[in-house]
Amino acid sequence: MSSYISINTSPNEIRSAGGQLVDLGGEFRDSGDWAEIAALEVFGDDKFGDTMRSNYPSTFPVFENKKELGGSLVEIGQNCQTAMDLYEGQENTNTENVDAVDHGTL
Repeated sequence: MSSYISINTSPNEIRSAGGQLVDLGGEFRDSGDWAEIAALEVFGDDKFGDTMRSNYPSTFPVFENKKELGGSLVEIGQNCQTAMDLYEGQENTNTENVDAVDHGTL
């Protein structure tokens, strides 16, 4: 099954965005132990610390799975880059085929 793809920017811009996802995902995946962000020692046990903890109540699922989440971002970025390589390759083949018809060489 195939469908029409409309790209309203250059494949290089999409490749670049994919590269940024690879970089950010890798940094997030490989960063330190983020579970300590909600630890009492980080925010303190005063009113300010209580406020900070209440603003970040659901961070544990993200940080518990950060290796997998970061890895997924890396994979998505790589897939964007690969997709643009394949797209551009097919576009070049199509152009060559149309040119061959125009010149009577196909």
